[in-house]
Amino acid sequence: MSKTIEIKKTGRATPLLRPFLGDYVAAEQNLETIGFFSARYSRLRSEESSKVVELSDNRRIEIIPSAKYGFPNAEDLDFYRAFLKICDERAKWVRIEHDSHVSYHPQLPSPIAFSSRELILKAGRYKSHRELMAVRNWIERLSSTLIRGEMFDAKEKKFDVRIGFEPLFRQFVHVGRLLSDGTRAAQNYVWIAQWFSDNYF
Repeated sequence: MSKTIEIKKTGRATPLLRPFLGDYVAAEQNLETIGFFSARYSRLRSEESSKVVELSDNRRIEIIPSAKYGFPNAEDLDFYRAFLKICDERAKWVRIEHDSHVSYHPQLPSPIAFSSRELILKAGRYKSHRELMAVRNWIERLSSTLIRGEMFDAKEKKFDVRIGFEPLFRQFVHVGRLLSDGTRAAQNYVWIAQWFSDNYF
């Protein structure tokens, strides 16, 4: 048996390196299917400490928000999908050859850097003070919202109760804040959870 792994950077200048054509954007396989984002744009301040979502396959998922930021809503979903576009542009495609079978998987960098303006534009919005603050709150909200329950583990191809306790962003640095090396961040930096990286396809 022979197994070869080749990593190539995505990019519009080298479209032939991409294993997919069209507007395909890779995504994580849990967040948009478990009720993580509520359907409304208004953000209700609830006294509930969590919400439980009953899924059709008899799974129960508990979404645990922070008291400060509340539950992720449709606006957060807009920014999340914009973030997926950024992930798609930053990812490297890993080409895996195993005998005669060839497969491709995207590999994300850590951390992922992006400007607030870039996220706003990719979400189909216009830059304003309100939108800049919304991006800031979005980063903090997704760094503090937890998931408890069986989530799909793409590597093992099964559901696993252990992979949702870490928030989507396990660490972040806002633009203008100090990085670990003492320099000021020229962009936003987010370190994604391992479960997101493992389930990103």
